[in-house]
Amino acid sequence: MAFRPPQCSSLVDTSVTSAATFYNLPRYFLYSLIQRESSFQLDALNTAEPNGYGLTQLTGVWYSGTPYPHNLASADNGYLQWTYDMGFGTFGIWLQMSEITTITSIYSADQNISRFTTGYAVRWYQRLKNVYGEGTTNLLKRLAQSWKRGLFATYDPNHFYMTQFNQYMSDWQGTCEAEDGLWSGTPTMSGGGSGTVTPPPPPGGGNPPSTTWTTPRTWADGEVVTSSLFNTHIRGNLEHLYHTGGMRLEGVISAGLSTTSTAGTDVQTLSNLAIPQERPIMILVQFRKTTAGGSLLTAGAGLKVNGTIVSEAPNSNNANVGLGAMSTTSTAESAMSQVWVGPRTANHQRNAYGEMVTTDPSGAGLVRQAIFPLEDANWPTGTTTAIAIRGKTQSLSATLFISYVYVYSIGFI
Repeated sequence: MAFRPPQCSSLVDTSVTSAATFYNLPRYFLYSLIQRESSFQLDALNTAEPNGYGLTQLTGVWYSGTPYPHNLASADNGYLQWTYDMGFGTFGIWLQMSEITTITSIYSADQNISRFTTGYAVRWYQRLKNVYGEGTTNLLKRLAQSWKRGLFATYDPNHFYMTQFNQYMSDWQGTCEAEDGLWSGTPTMSGGGSGTVTPPPPPGGGNPPSTTWTTPRTWADGEVVTSSLFNTHIRGNLEHLYHTGGMRLEGVISAGLSTTSTAGTDVQTLSNLAIPQERPIMILVQFRKTTAGGSLLTAGAGLKVNGTIVSEAPNSNNANVGLGAMSTTSTAESAMSQVWVGPRTANHQRNAYGEMVTTDPSGAGLVRQAIFPLEDANWPTGTTTAIAIRGKTQSLSATLFISYVYVYSIGFI
């Protein structure tokens, strides 16, 4: 018999297992959150403002509205108050109301859990993964705390809410993994556990973007304008421009991580990318080194794409390889590298260049500037799905920090 927590009824367990399978979320996470929020009580009601309803304690009309958020009769991706509630002005458009499942009975186990997953958990986890790039356990903890404290709250691993939640996760994760296998870390809206992430449509909703450009129509006086004509020549072309033209931010990591390793190691990773092979890529990386005991040591950064190391991090002074190495000054030093990558097709796969500028924060100013090729016959072709920034130091006495990473793609019509 499959595991279920002691307080979880068979009815609730069926709903949890179904949701975990369909949305590719780990059972132990859903168990832990529901235990922490409602102790598995279907009719749990928290009357504190805003009210919390049911198993997952859906709070506020932006989460609990029936049949759609804010009690709308139909999904409206551009509903102004909802866009404020979901923080689109701060976080970008990370969710579409048209993706969210409806509610007719807020205390229904299936409907309550589905609203939690489609109206919050799946898309917010994807955003957390892109921003922080941490392991799955830490990201699930962030996901749980944001549900409790709100999207705008700063994550606090020592918050009182986390004590019991972490204990439930610790108690149940191993048992669930023994039955279900290790979680892939890729929840999905589409169901079936595929982990496929479909980029949200342009602001205001709409269908997936047009894949081709339609020559704009020459309109005639007195012509009857139909929805089909407008959708093809106006909406379709605008969506095409939005998704293919200009520069697009694909991912950001702003949580600094570090290494003292003298062997190349992944320090920061952006996954869940889907950059078509024909779109050039620009990567901005800010990194710095510290030294201990006055050691004259250096450190450098490298690049991995789709699991393939295309330019390893150097640990020799001023090496023009990888994303560059800093000098052997005895003070701390900061560096910025900018990488331009051409189309990842058979005829362009070695077309990549980097530029690095390093500065001495003690006031000495510019330390060095270098432009160098990033050429490797093993550069992956096809869609770019993951980019990792690697690090290496000359000695364990030096620490390399990767402070932030921005990945952009550039499209042309």
